[in-house]
Amino acid sequence: MSSSQLCVLLVVLSNGFLRCCGLTDVTETVFPNHINHGTIAAVGDFNADKQTDLFVLTNQGRHLDILLMGDKHPQYLKKDRRLQLDMNETMTGVVPGDYDGDSQMDILVTTTPGNAMATRVHIFWGRTKSIGPSVTLPVSFTDEPLVMDSNGNMIPDIFGETLEGHRLFCEVLDRNQGNVSCQPLGGHNDTQLPPLRRPHSNAFLDLVGTNHFPDLLLTTRNESASVFSFEVWENQNGVFTWNGQPLYLPPGVTVAHIGQSAFADIDGNGKQDHLLPVCEDSDCRQSSVYAYLDDKWSLVLKTTASDDVTWRFVPPTVSNQPITLRMGDHNLDGFPDALAVIQVQTDKGYERRAALLINSPCEDIVSCTPGKRTFTVQPITAVPNVTVATFFDLFEKGVLDIVLMSDQGPGKDFQLHALENSFSEDVCFLKIMVLSGLCFSDCKSGKPYGVNQPGPLVWYKTTGSDGTTQTSSAAQLSQTAHLALQLPYTVFGLGRTPNFVDELWVEIPAPPGKDPRVRRWTSIIPNSQLIIIPQPMDQPDQWLNKLLVTPGQQALLTAGALLGTCMFIAGIVGGLHWKERRHDQKERRQEAHHFHFEAL
Repeated sequence: MSSSQLCVLLVVLSNGFLRCCGLTDVTETVFPNHINHGTIAAVGDFNADKQTDLFVLTNQGRHLDILLMGDKHPQYLKKDRRLQLDMNETMTGVVPGDYDGDSQMDILVTTTPGNAMATRVHIFWGRTKSIGPSVTLPVSFTDEPLVMDSNGNMIPDIFGETLEGHRLFCEVLDRNQGNVSCQPLGGHNDTQLPPLRRPHSNAFLDLVGTNHFPDLLLTTRNESASVFSFEVWENQNGVFTWNGQPLYLPPGVTVAHIGQSAFADIDGNGKQDHLLPVCEDSDCRQSSVYAYLDDKWSLVLKTTASDDVTWRFVPPTVSNQPITLRMGDHNLDGFPDALAVIQVQTDKGYERRAALLINSPCEDIVSCTPGKRTFTVQPITAVPNVTVATFFDLFEKGVLDIVLMSDQGPGKDFQLHALENSFSEDVCFLKIMVLSGLCFSDCKSGKPYGVNQPGPLVWYKTTGSDGTTQTSSAAQLSQTAHLALQLPYTVFGLGRTPNFVDELWVEIPAPPGKDPRVRRWTSIIPNSQLIIIPQPMDQPDQWLNKLLVTPGQQALLTAGALLGTCMFIAGIVGGLHWKERRHDQKERRQEAHHFHFEAL
């Protein structure tokens, strides 16, 4: 019997099934009193210590703090006066990234001057332990931009719609001179296209899934007719093209509030699915989530009178936040779940709470989606007045915890809360971070591997404990605007399957005219954190894969059982050896007695 088969046998013999994990309030540990307020605008490893830090807006968006994650256990966040930023304008968004290719994390900040509808973009250059000078883009946008890698050079670009209605990609050419180059999104007269929706949920990811190039999805709206639609600009060998056919909402669905598009492989077929939360009436009494599966919209969640919990989404007019689903495999069963803010009916009326939307199989075969998956609503009642909820691996152990922001009233910053994901049963995971790998000379000189990188797609394939093929995919940093709060890494749940992962694939953006950049690895150890360094970019077979193994409870139990078995066998061998020695001593005494008797 092989080691993998033995592991499977141990899993099968263990009783119980995978259940949704509990939550433990660790706010005092993670957010001490002096840093327990603000708006978490982004996450990223600013000081290159392999710990994920938080970018928090305070003072109603006029102040930015970078909270560094400590390396002690339990980990905690700390302030550094050198990592603070004050602006006269209100900061609406933060997107960390390497905008000049020096492997140091820079900070993109969007601001809104006064009451103007324009959005300005500033880039502050990072210096590992401080924030350097800045450059301001010469153009203003109608909304927060999308950060993406349009030309495949692993240096992020800024995409947005100008006040004149032009759709532009902007790239910093010289950080010292402040030279910025902006190019239009080609193929169409963009002034004849509908305006981008505000707030938009544009995305940069491999959505078509046919050629290993990340595509561009745009959310649009015809202001006069109030018609929502989507444009999928397919990336054909590095060139974005659109067939001129917009994707509209499901036929016959009247929408009062449309939420932010989200993307995840909800049915485990290796392809990214488009999810859309909507309210069909102004009060969100009819709340739904649609998924674009098999080239058509399917209903995967809807409020019904038979629900165990009476719930509905929060109208944007109430919370000043768009309806947002943040995706992540919370219970590590291999299917991504969602985290949302909902209204739950209580004795005092409807109250805002965070809720886990657990990805589960369909029970009603007649109304089941093509992917045969649905969502089950599980409210988190520990924190009231929640406005924003997001996933975050607080203790760097491959498990998605939860960070909440609660409303403290007009003119006050959000209160921050941290909930640890406490498992009652052990499961396996893969945590993958794809970096740029850009360095001044080489990546062995002590410089960081790279920073937050938008556009990579990762997917895996393995064999489950029941012998079936298990697969899933995830896009890294596909959205960056309006508190998308996407993590710079991907956590895949493997369920209770401690086998080696058969295949792991990683793809990154490629420039026009170049072949796709895809690399395959085999026999990956579960419960591992993988840091992928795609250098040289055009030679995928040379890419580095730094693997850090985190022993899980099953591995520790197996090691304990093996140690116990060895000790038991050693005890038996020792006992037999002791018994044999006593027998030998007895025979020697008898021989000695026999010798002296003959001598007499």
